[in-house]
Amino acid sequence: MKNKLYVFGDSFTTPKSSNLEQGFETYITKLERHYEIENYSVRGIGLSETLDRLLNVLDNGIYPDSYLLLVLPDCLRLKTTFFQPEEQVYTKLLESEELLKLHNKEVWCQFRKYVPFIKNMHEYYISNKLNYEHKENIKGLATSKTLSEHFKKTLVFPVNYDKKTCKKVNKFIYNNNKFCFVNKNLLDLSINEYKKYDILPLGKDHRQNHFSKDNHVKMFNFILNYFKKDVVKGLKLRQNFLS
Repeated sequence: MKNKLYVFGDSFTTPKSSNLEQGFETYITKLERHYEIENYSVRGIGLSETLDRLLNVLDNGIYPDSYLLLVLPDCLRLKTTFFQPEEQVYTKLLESEELLKLHNKEVWCQFRKYVPFIKNMHEYYISNKLNYEHKENIKGLATSKTLSEHFKKTLVFPVNYDKKTCKKVNKFIYNNNKFCFVNKNLLDLSINEYKKYDILPLGKDHRQNHFSKDNHVKMFNFILNYFKKDVVKGLKLRQNFLS
């Protein structure tokens, strides 16, 4: 009988993130050979909603030999009453009207009435003076570490942690054979596949989970080596090969 692997995150961990690139197994699909996977990932979701989903699953009880693969999405994808979980990505884009118009005019027309609210949030609540992003990322990481006690092993990836958090993380989080925080942003690893990177319009990344085939293999091997063998080697993905 396979152990359970619980997966939480955004489009970096959804079972299928693109209809446009086919022909190979994603690292999530490869993990299905070794684990019974319950995947609660949602494309576009934010940090707060992701942790809420994890807490809800824990309320229902889990198996003691279960594993956790947790991706910590962007904390600036705010949880609001007017956005569905998969729409939380727009809270960050709404703050910049031109950027949103460039990405998706249909979305802009649908949500532009919330622009004043989002701009006020960014100006008065998410300003650099309040260190909002740093504080939220620290809280997300601390919550992950606490909740990892319910699992046999936990592997955590940040999507877009600020540099301030990444510099300090090793001072209070110690990786071991039960908990591992990978101090590399998945967004940076994804972007580094390109020789020259321009911002892709929202929803136009044709790669599955924002990675190409070779790096899906490397991601799978890295995750499996930790869960199966307690091996934590530096995650090195292929870079600078996409035009």
